[in-house]
Amino acid sequence: MANHRSRSRAKMSRSGLRIVGVVRLSRVTDVTTSPERQKDAIERWAAENGHTIVGWAEDLDVSGSTDPFERDELGPWLVERTGEFDGLCAAKIDRWARSIVHFSKLLAWCEEHDKLAATADRQLHTAEPSGKLIAYVAAIFAEMELDAISERVSSARAKLRQQGKWPGGMAPFGYQTTHDELGRATGLAIDPDRAPWARAMVANRLEGWSFQKIADWLGEQGVTSIKGKPWVGATVAKFLGGRHLIGQAVHQGKTVTDGAGEPIQFAEPLISFEDFEELRPKTNVRNDGTGLRRTTRPKTELYLLRDFLRCGGCGKKMYRFVNTSRGVVYIRYGCNGNFKQCPAPASVKLDRTDQAVTEQFLDSFGDQEVYEHKFIPATGTAAQLERLARTIKDLRDDRDAGLWEGEDEEYRARMKALIDKRGQLEAQPADEARWEYVPTGTTYSQAWESADIAGRRDLLATAGFHAVACRSTIKAPDWYDPDQGAELALRTCIVYVGWNLQTL
Repeated sequence: MANHRSRSRAKMSRSGLRIVGVVRLSRVTDVTTSPERQKDAIERWAAENGHTIVGWAEDLDVSGSTDPFERDELGPWLVERTGEFDGLCAAKIDRWARSIVHFSKLLAWCEEHDKLAATADRQLHTAEPSGKLIAYVAAIFAEMELDAISERVSSARAKLRQQGKWPGGMAPFGYQTTHDELGRATGLAIDPDRAPWARAMVANRLEGWSFQKIADWLGEQGVTSIKGKPWVGATVAKFLGGRHLIGQAVHQGKTVTDGAGEPIQFAEPLISFEDFEELRPKTNVRNDGTGLRRTTRPKTELYLLRDFLRCGGCGKKMYRFVNTSRGVVYIRYGCNGNFKQCPAPASVKLDRTDQAVTEQFLDSFGDQEVYEHKFIPATGTAAQLERLARTIKDLRDDRDAGLWEGEDEEYRARMKALIDKRGQLEAQPADEARWEYVPTGTTYSQAWESADIAGRRDLLATAGFHAVACRSTIKAPDWYDPDQGAELALRTCIVYVGWNLQTL
C-alpha cells in the first residue's frame, strides 16, 4: 500500500497532466468569486506547473453544501469520464466543498483513482505529503464558515419576511423577481408572461377540471413549470394549493404573519381573495398549513349517471358493470349488493337508460335557460372581517394545540390587536359573501349539445336531478311526484326521475 501511494504521488507530481478546472459559485451575482476570476487562477496554476486544461466543471448557483458527485457539471466527470483526465483543480478549498464529509469523500475518490486534487492557491496538492493535512484543516474552517453563512442567511431572511419583503429564492410561477441597479433582488412582481397561465389554471379548476386535465392542457400549450419541467397532476395540485396565489408565503408549514398575526403580503395577488377561498376546498393539498388530505383523481371511469342513480331496493348508488357473454359485451347500471344485502337489486342497460334520461331531460327543460351557481364576493369590510376571523381562529387553535411558541404576554398582545381591529371593522357597513343563481344566456339544449360527459353531468347537477331504478316489486320512492318528474319504463325496471331546477 505504501509503495502504491509513493508511485501515485510520483505520478501526480510530474508535469503534463490533464486537468479539469472546477468552478463553483453559490450566487451568480457574487462578483468577489466570479467564474472568470476562478478560471484565471486555475489557468495560471496549470501554466506554472506545465499542465493542460482539458475541460471545465462549471457549477453556478450551487451551494457549497452540495455533494460534488451530485453537481450537474462536476458529477459526470467523477462518475462517467474518469479516464479523460489526471487531476482536478479548483481556485480555493471552499470551491471544492464546504462540508468536511463531502471533502473527505472527494479526496478518498481521488486517491482510489490516482487523481490529483489541487487548488490554485496551493493550499491543496495531494501529491505532497503535507497537502492533505493542510487541506483538511482548511476544509474544517470552510465548513465553519458555511454554518456561519447559513445562520446569517436564515436571520436575514427571517428579518425580511417580518418586514413584508420577499426573502429570496425562486419566484413562484406567475411572478418574477425584481432587482435594483446592483443586481440585488428587491421583491416580486407579477410576470406578464406566466401570470395569465396561472390565472387560467385557477379558472379551469373552479370550473371542475381535474389536476391532470389541467396538466395535460398546459402540456398541449407548451407551458412548463418555473423550473422548465412539464406539469403533472401533483405539481398542479401543489401550485393551486399555495398562498403565493394571493401574494402570501408559507414558512415551515405556517403562513408568514406580522406582529398582530395577520398574513403579510409579499406581492400583489395573482387572483382575488374570493377566488382563493373558493379554490381551497377544490385543492386540499398539504402545503398551506391546513393539514387537509390531498384530493385524488377518481379511479373509476366517468359515466353520465354516476352518483345520481340509486337502487330502489336498498337506496344505495348504482355502478357501471361490464359483462361479456358469448362474445357480446353488455354494459349496465347495477346494484352492488346481492339478494342478502338488497331485497330487489336493480339492473338496467346503461346506454338505454342514458338515452331515456337525456330525452326526458331535454324535452322537459331544453328550452329553459341555464342558471349558474355563482359566488358573489363580499364588499366593504366583510372580506376583511372574514380573513380576520380566520386569523383569530387559527391563533386560538395553535394555542390550544400547544403549537404557540411565544410568551403568554406576546399571545395576549397579538390577540388584543386582532380583536381591536375586528371591532373597528364591525362598526363599518359591509355586505357578506354569498352564492346566487344567475342566468347564463344559454339554454339547456345548447349547453348539452356542446358539453362533454363531465359537462353534461354538471348540467344534471345544476338542475337538481335525482333518479331511482326499481324492480316491479318495489314501489315508487316517497319523493316522486308525477307532476314534477317522470317514469322511464325500461325492460327490467322503472326509473323514476325528478328535478329541482333553480331559477330567479
